[in-house]
Amino acid sequence: MITYNFLLAVCSGVGLWETARSLFSEMVYRGIDQDIYTYNMLLDAPCNGGHIDVAFEIMFDMHTKNILPNEVTYSTIICGCAKAGRLDRALSLFNEMKFSSIKLNRVSYNIGKDMESMGIKKDVITYNALLDGFMVFIL
Repeated sequence: MITYNFLLAVCSGVGLWETARSLFSEMVYRGIDQDIYTYNMLLDAPCNGGHIDVAFEIMFDMHTKNILPNEVTYSTIICGCAKAGRLDRALSLFNEMKFSSIKLNRVSYNIGKDMESMGIKKDVITYNALLDGFMVFIL
């Protein structure tokens, strides 16, 4: 599993999501167990490659296999949504993360910076969602 996770990480770093998915399929075919680290590496590839819908399919697959997402899972997809201009989905995931008892990390809060760099205007709803998440995190 370690070798496959390493290869998935390499594919993820350069956005080769199709290659990453192929490696993952090979893992399944060979009966090699997948864990949260495997899925997080797999999720990173389509997020870096601009294929956020593929990332949501992978996250759904995680749920069907009872692999619970962690802060890395959410942060990866939130960043992918921000890069793809899917602000509504990013904020929805941010709230889902907040209410599922997963600690928010710095990446989760940096979504605002990504929005700004893409020219997406933040409004009262955006700031309220980010502040709500911050308050849950510090309390």
